Amino acid sequence: MDNNIIDLHLLIPCKYTDLSRFQFPENIDSEERFFIEQLDFCNNTDFSNEYIRSLSRFPVDAKRIGVTEEFPKKVSLPCFGVVSIHEPTKLTVVDIVVQNITSGADIVVNAFRAKRLTIGDADRLQSLDSWLNERYGLYPVGEHKCIVFSGQQLSDEEKINFLATECMPMGKIIGSDFKTMATNNIAQYDTAEAYVSEVTLLEISKSFKPDSHVRLAEQAIEVFFMKLILLQDAAISNVNLLIEKAIDDETTRIGNTEDELLALVTELSKATKFFDPRNFYYPTVRASSIRIAEKFGLTKQSALMSENKSILEQLIEINSMKLQNKENDIINVILIILAIIQVVPILFSDQRTIIYTGITCVACFLLIILLRYKLFRRKRRKHRHIDSNTTSN
Repeated sequence: MDNNIIDLHLLIPCKYTDLSRFQFPENIDSEERFFIEQLDFCNNTDFSNEYIRSLSRFPVDAKRIGVTEEFPKKVSLPCFGVVSIHEPTKLTVVDIVVQNITSGADIVVNAFRAKRLTIGDADRLQSLDSWLNERYGLYPVGEHKCIVFSGQQLSDEEKINFLATECMPMGKIIGSDFKTMATNNIAQYDTAEAYVSEVTLLEISKSFKPDSHVRLAEQAIEVFFMKLILLQDAAISNVNLLIEKAIDDETTRIGNTEDELLALVTELSKATKFFDPRNFYYPTVRASSIRIAEKFGLTKQSALMSENKSILEQLIEINSMKLQNKENDIINVILIILAIIQVVPILFSDQRTIIYTGITCVACFLLIILLRYKLFRRKRRKHRHIDSNTTSN
């Protein structure tokens, strides 16, 4: 691969904590500005979902990436970065773009997946994830994935190593799954070949342009819909983390409040809206996106969503039962008070006491009815909310 030119897009789905950390400086590099413009163009011309069109894009101050000494060959390469931000969910996808690689692309991909990729300058090198967190308040949600654009044909072994993200496997990979991936060309046009695994999209171009800006323009559409897939994956992974926390809270401390559960329902509803192939205008893009999404595991993620919905319904039921028990305790106290009050007229038969006792009894009965009605409405509202938010999407 030493004579080949490769472009990498290293994609990290994250959630941000502080939007003010992202700026659009006036002195932005030409590659970053151009690529953001191309992504915006895809957003506005190839896609119809307004919920996704609210994505905003900023440069990230990535200048150079490298790998640790644990790898067989030291690699240090210039790069730039772009982050796509979806404010309603606080989800993002960071794209670290490394162009014109003539050697070591497989090592970079391996280091990226192994989370041993470094970023920074000679004075201070950090792991990519810690740099994103310290510099931009981003923490990863979901899997790191990559796109490899190759300017020359690769051997089957090289294709398999990229798809497996292994630069020096312990032996030649002979598994039938990876062999199938390396021979199953999913490209929709004759200008390139495309192969996909669970973590890598590999495209081999038949007319690799020498101008890196031209290549960025051609790569933008695939990067765009890959980011949508990763946002979907991140949203579902985020809900899964929240569900796990809710289960832990339920079993280890005082339980989940009604507001916490309703917030979870809202997150669950948001997690279904990012990736829908019907939103792409062009059938070829739809077909490619479907096949890539299937390989990237969105079918499994959809099953996880259904499981999360069932768990959330159970948590809501537990919460309702606890509230019902509390309100039943209150009602029992009121009934005891009523029983005591009913004895008062027998002991004190003056008219004023009888009137006050009657008014108190009516108030107690109304309070019981109100509590029962409130419990019924709460239970009905919760289930209607979760059904409408998860089935309509």
